[in-house]
Amino acid sequence: MSPAAKLLAGLALALATALPGLADESVITGNVVYRERMLLPDGAEATVRLEDVSLADAPATTLAEVTIPARTSPTPFTLPYPAGALEEGHRYALRASISAAGELMFTTTEHVAFDGTQLDGFELMVQRTGGGDEPAAAPAIVGSWLAEDFGGGGVIDDLQSTLTIAADGTVTGHSGCNGFGGTATIAADKITFGPLAGTLMACAEAVMDQERKFHDALERTASFSIDAQGKLVLHDAAGAELAKFSAN
Repeated sequence: MSPAAKLLAGLALALATALPGLADESVITGNVVYRERMLLPDGAEATVRLEDVSLADAPATTLAEVTIPARTSPTPFTLPYPAGALEEGHRYALRASISAAGELMFTTTEHVAFDGTQLDGFELMVQRTGGGDEPAAAPAIVGSWLAEDFGGGGVIDDLQSTLTIAADGTVTGHSGCNGFGGTATIAADKITFGPLAGTLMACAEAVMDQERKFHDALERTASFSIDAQGKLVLHDAAGAELAKFSAN
């Protein structure tokens, strides 16, 4: 064994000796999900807990907890926990909540069992708490977006086509060659764009082709969705995908 390898082995042994619980740590992964198509207020946080719920007449005991920034659904989480803490005959569950400005907005309402055999792929569905003083939330489409695809043909790598939608329906963007602006009408997951007006510069044919595809997609858009990666997808009246955007 080389001197460097001996040094690394010695450090690993020392760390394992100093932190004996580290080797027993496991990680749970998944998503916190809500059904509403909305963005959460600035500063919102999702909290995921692993709890011992063995005693029906006593409060649950928290074994592990993580709090992460939350903006939309789904919100991915990674929850480390001490695997050696799981005891035979005990019952465990995962619980999630979303809060903003000190107010609870969402929480799990169904039991999500955890036995240590499945560690990833958890979907923790949270429900609105119904509190009267909850912060107002904007539609999920509100924000700034960067085009990734038009009609399955992709986009030019070094050409940015952008779309920004404000909570009041104001629309601005840059379609590749020209800037544009106008309005959008948003109701739940339905959206229509127009009228839109833009500058009239001429660019290379490939750039103008992407610009035409961009505006064609906006003209045909009837609804939108946010996929599992948090990307905006525009759909036509039949539900077919017209364009896809990532958060910009």
